[in-house]
Amino acid sequence: PPRSTLFPYTTLFRSGSLGLFRDCVLLYIARAYRVPSVVHFHFGRIPAIIKTGRWERHALLAACRRAAEVLVLEERSAKALRSASPGTAVSVIYNPTDGQVAQDAIPGQPLASNTRTVVYAGHITPSKGIRELVVACTALQDIRCRLCLLGPIDEPFRRELLAIAGRGDCPEWLEFCGAVGHDEVLRRVALASVCVLPSHSEGFPMFLLEAMSMGRPVVATPVGAIPEMLQPGTAHACGICVGVGDQSALVGAIRGLVLDSGRAAILGRNGYLRAKAEYSIDRIFLQYKSLWTRVARS
Repeated sequence: PPRSTLFPYTTLFRSGSLGLFRDCVLLYIARAYRVPSVVHFHFGRIPAIIKTGRWERHALLAACRRAAEVLVLEERSAKALRSASPGTAVSVIYNPTDGQVAQDAIPGQPLASNTRTVVYAGHITPSKGIRELVVACTALQDIRCRLCLLGPIDEPFRRELLAIAGRGDCPEWLEFCGAVGHDEVLRRVALASVCVLPSHSEGFPMFLLEAMSMGRPVVATPVGAIPEMLQPGTAHACGICVGVGDQSALVGAIRGLVLDSGRAAILGRNGYLRAKAEYSIDRIFLQYKSLWTRVARS
């Protein structure tokens, strides 16, 4: 069939799993009509998927072979895809931050009074490392550390976390805020001593990007794009990475930042500067514009 003049290219945003089979069908149809396609993978499990060699690997690589270009969120995924599928054009484009957030932030300083508060925002599930986070904060009550959990949670898991945290309906230091609006998330992040994401798997977490944009120090696990975002162990580090499930390291990292405001301020300022320089919406838009122009002309 002649190349479509209605749609110069198509873009698929995917998170893996069984959806990859649907992707392959859509990409096959697009190719049949000579419409170049871009596949944007929004998850951080790509290196693990390629290493396993199971059905998901085959579906992933089949989708890549049918696309004009593949987008991923971090370099480890790009490297794994380039190695497994040498003929595939793979690019890395990060998620952008809201420019207004960075503009309003005070780098390295909370926007209001701070009382040793740890903040997490997102779905409150075991895979996000919330069980380990509550255990860690239980061990931090000698310094009266408060934990604020923002996001939806199932009642059975809520009861489990309460049982871990202590006796009674809800200890003073543990707050379940529920699914709140974006403005409230930003307000809570601004008040945080440290923002924590001990997740078992991630892509490019917007919660951490917003924390960086607001000058908040971060503790997280080295999964997905997080090591690239935080640059741990470097002169420009924006936070600390701890191993997945390593509760002792999690306790130590949070305690260190809560008690050392000078170090926390340095990490927070580094995060603010990195978010403004690397993840601004203007910078990311230009990268997408270049990609779309290149693909449309292919």
